[in-house]
Amino acid sequence: MTRIFGLLLTIRLFLWSGVLLAQDGFTCLTTFADSLRLNCTYNSSEWSYYRNQSLYVPDGNSGIPFHNAPIKTINVSINVIQKNDGSGNFEDTPDTRNRFRRIINWINDFYSNYSPSDQINWVSELPSYDSKIRFSIGEEGEERIYFIKNTSWWSYYDAVHGLYIYNDTLFANHPERMKDVNIFIFGNPYNYNFANSLPPSWSDFNSNTAIATFYWPSSDSDYAKAGTIAHELGHVLDLLHTYSGNGAPPVSDPYNMDFLKDVFLVSLNPDISNCPHIADYNTDAYAVNGDRVTNNLMGGNKDQKYISPLQAGQMHRALSLTSSRKYVHCEKSEVPLVITDEQLWDFNINYIGT
Repeated sequence: MTRIFGLLLTIRLFLWSGVLLAQDGFTCLTTFADSLRLNCTYNSSEWSYYRNQSLYVPDGNSGIPFHNAPIKTINVSINVIQKNDGSGNFEDTPDTRNRFRRIINWINDFYSNYSPSDQINWVSELPSYDSKIRFSIGEEGEERIYFIKNTSWWSYYDAVHGLYIYNDTLFANHPERMKDVNIFIFGNPYNYNFANSLPPSWSDFNSNTAIATFYWPSSDSDYAKAGTIAHELGHVLDLLHTYSGNGAPPVSDPYNMDFLKDVFLVSLNPDISNCPHIADYNTDAYAVNGDRVTNNLMGGNKDQKYISPLQAGQMHRALSLTSSRKYVHCEKSEVPLVITDEQLWDFNINYIGT
């Protein structure tokens, strides 16, 4: 617990802060446990303030320090699981590395460029629709792409328990990779069409996240796969689905602090007839405004790219208050946080002062 006294203390924030996406659809099996997603044991009024998703919306509002987040870059490693003889998955070739770099570039484009298919008139969108979040596998020629020869891993994946096992085993041999979000690409002898990820923890800040997906041979599917991985990275940053079903349904109570009103409320009245959205992969999200099939990043549609202001706020909040913050690199904020009164911080928030 930290008690901060306000002698005009100025802090300049460092502001750390599916699914093999097949051509005809995907399934995301990520599961969120409520007890992991929000720790409700804190009692201070400061906790209510600092956990509010609206505080972290990166809209450039000059009066609110957290709204002026710099670009936050998240380290990612790609682990290609081959058979013992090196077959059955991507090979370590320049073409493979080029394909992965292109996928990461597409993901960064999704996180910085896309307007909503179903516009809500009252919502003030982010400047240039930019979430201020990016992902990196390293500089060209030094990419964090690893090829692991292990037939038992290649041929079997336990969607419920497997990622914990693979993560722990990987870190036991390569502890330096704990600083990255690890994407595991397994062999695909059973033609799986799902992916899943480990969500961040709100209480165990040493907890590790990861993503699992499966080998896809054709480069024609690379753009779709970029959408899949972008969706799973949203889960790593604490986003829920905008559709019901599976293990990460949206918050549907309009009075809940984590309700995404800029996704679900067509008007500012608490009418939730637009919640949840419909996860229809093949329907054109742009064809009908208001049909609940949208291009939201977490919406389960082939065009999933759009990130709402509050979704961006939830991700930046995760990079301050959850275990995902350990993956971030960024510059310091240009807008200082000035504390002029006494505050009781009975929670763990990641910042650095100058």
